[in-house]
Amino acid sequence: MTVVLSVFNSVRKTKMKDCEIPGGATLWARQTINSEIFHKNGDWFKIWFYLVNRVSHKNTKRYKRGETFLQYEWVCEATDTTKDQVKKCVGWLREMGMVSTARSTRGVTLKILNYSYYQDLNNYYYKLKAPDSAPEKHQRSTREAPRYNKNDKNDKNDKNSITSDVKKTSQETDQIMKIFYKINPTLNWGNKTTRKACSEMIKRFGLDGTITMAKSIVEVQGKQYAPTATTPYQMKEKLAQFKVYFDRQKSNKPSFTKIS
Repeated sequence: MTVVLSVFNSVRKTKMKDCEIPGGATLWARQTINSEIFHKNGDWFKIWFYLVNRVSHKNTKRYKRGETFLQYEWVCEATDTTKDQVKKCVGWLREMGMVSTARSTRGVTLKILNYSYYQDLNNYYYKLKAPDSAPEKHQRSTREAPRYNKNDKNDKNDKNSITSDVKKTSQETDQIMKIFYKINPTLNWGNKTTRKACSEMIKRFGLDGTITMAKSIVEVQGKQYAPTATTPYQMKEKLAQFKVYFDRQKSNKPSFTKIS
């Protein structure tokens, strides 16, 4: 949701002793500082940081990309946290759609969701492919996409169009946020995960349809058997549950006919 985060491991075909910094690298999106996990207590972010670095960076016979096996005791030892803290943090990460887990008698198989998406450096470039490799010398900490001077006029028109679209999307998102703000005054308006959830809902159901669903969902909060959703992200993640609830109540609101 997220906010979204992932790992980028640069593996060179050289001996480990030839690497200036062995072990590869971790790529963190700049939007991390706007994520909910970043604003949790320091121990939780430390746990998240450890998990992101702990998973496998490629598919192996044992694990798929973004997966690993661990025991909570290992996380405690590595992060100087308690088992209770780790369990609560992982539970929250699971609820937020950031990880999935499968328990076994020996421990937990954990998967970082959307790992490959955030691990791909090309996704941080706008309509341009990332360089095949970073310069070996004088490598900058932040790589920039190349800039071109050709077609400046077209570029300006494109930028104006993009700015207009972004502004419209932001205004539509704010309308959904206002609905949830009535029952959740602590709603973080700048949270990337929350705003992305609004955009995805609007894109799928249209602005009017999303407003109708949001209002109906907010109205039933606190009622018996109604799923809990105090943010647009929770609304998006629990659409199927709300469909079942409204069907049982034989309510005509909201219309979920488009849900597949």
